[in-house]
Amino acid sequence: MELADGSLWEMTYFRSVWIEILGRGMSCDVLAAPEGTTPLIGQIPLEGLDLVIDPRSREVRPNPEHPDGPLYYAKRAA
Repeated sequence: MELADGSLWEMTYFRSVWIEILGRGMSCDVLAAPEGTTPLIGQIPLEGLDLVIDPRSREVRPNPEHPDGPLYYAKRAA
């Protein structure tokens, strides 16, 4: 896989992996980078787990609007 900086990395693609961050979990597809690299959390898992990034501290935190967990909305067919 070629990264944005032009470097090439060999990564393994896994489907339907259970991830858990700060006690919130979901299933998603992942790319496994070589051991020792810094993990990167994509936008889809951040939204699915309802997590936000604090721009000052650069920490991942639960969405303060939903501190007890993500909210899921369902609509029914008319």
